[in-house]
Amino acid sequence: SLLAHDSPSAPVPSIPPASLATAPRRIPGTVINSWRLIVPLMTNRVSDVWCAEHVDSQTRAAVKFLQDQGANRLARFENEARYLARFRHPNIALFLDAGRDDDGVPYIVTKFVDGQPIDDFADQRQQTVTERLELMLPVCDAVAYSHRFLVVHRDLKPSNILVAAADSQPVLLDFGISKELIDADSSSVGLTQTDDRPMTPAFASPEQVRGEPITTATDVYAVGLVLYELLTGHHAYSAAAHPGVEHLFDRICQSGPKAQSEVIAFSSLPLEENDGSTKAIEPRLIAALRGCSPKQLRRQLRRID
Repeated sequence: SLLAHDSPSAPVPSIPPASLATAPRRIPGTVINSWRLIVPLMTNRVSDVWCAEHVDSQTRAAVKFLQDQGANRLARFENEARYLARFRHPNIALFLDAGRDDDGVPYIVTKFVDGQPIDDFADQRQQTVTERLELMLPVCDAVAYSHRFLVVHRDLKPSNILVAAADSQPVLLDFGISKELIDADSSSVGLTQTDDRPMTPAFASPEQVRGEPITTATDVYAVGLVLYELLTGHHAYSAAAHPGVEHLFDRICQSGPKAQSEVIAFSSLPLEENDGSTKAIEPRLIAALRGCSPKQLRRQLRRID
């Protein structure tokens, strides 16, 4: 109506009613099919996640509700539930339940992971380069496991890899934009095709940026970016001279990141983030969080490069 008021002669965009459906406001203590909501963990325009417990067993869980129920979002949400229900891997969030609440809002329930993003976990414990490499091994195994089911995660980043405080084991979360690799002759191939190229720009692979076919290499590339940040203390593309998504995409597709050893200098460096902000990278602090000096860290990373 606002568009029509602003320009009566201009056509008002037609929005399918389903895309306007959002989850109702929830309050702690609400019971959703045997799951009692405790506290919200995350919310955005697509979904919201609550910490919950089962009313009988007190099993802790994370309940993810789909806020935006547009056709594409709903299809991905249903696929996420289907993938997780098939997975049984110690480093992938354990599927517990799925369904719809009384208002028809779909939800997925997984085991609650009491942990931190993998980079925060490693820094807080001042893990060495070797320990950080070892921390990534279970992540690689979990990704390889999902690939054996022909499922590509497509959104691997530190915030989607939580390390459980109890056993120091990383757990892979959020298969919300994952994609199943289906043979081109399959009648279901249309389910894997989208027009909006869902991705997290900073962790996107060149083929995601270009809109090319997705393969398991997409996740392998993202695992490399996560490891780069885990080892060096900043993102592979954070030293962009000209911030912005377009410049970021140019670097991803054309130049690639610098060698890890090259970004660890001997003095503080101002680095421009992709959002235009600037932060100082202090090599001594980064090295100290890895139990060594900048010179030692450069030497270790040079062997990995």
